[in-house]
Amino acid sequence: ENMNQILKELQTKIEKLENQISANPNEDYNEQFFSLENQFEEIRSFQYNEFDNNILINIQKRIKNLRNELDVYDEDGEREAMFPNGEDE
Repeated sequence: ENMNQILKELQTKIEKLENQISANPNEDYNEQFFSLENQFEEIRSFQYNEFDNNILINIQKRIKNLRNELDVYDEDGEREAMFPNGEDE
């Protein structure tokens, strides 16, 4: 299985979660979110060509947006919230 395939699958899962959140914003998606985030953490350190790396960066942004949207608690995020670097879309 090549990296591009793995990235595509992860993107599809993120899309699915984004759509679920849009449809039912009050559900609890933390477990799904952490599952996605863990998958991302597992693959982010691999070697990528430039094309796949751009996909990875896109996935990272979407995961970050989901984290904000879901208001997932995490210590790093809390620290970032106290010292925001003004990074918003």
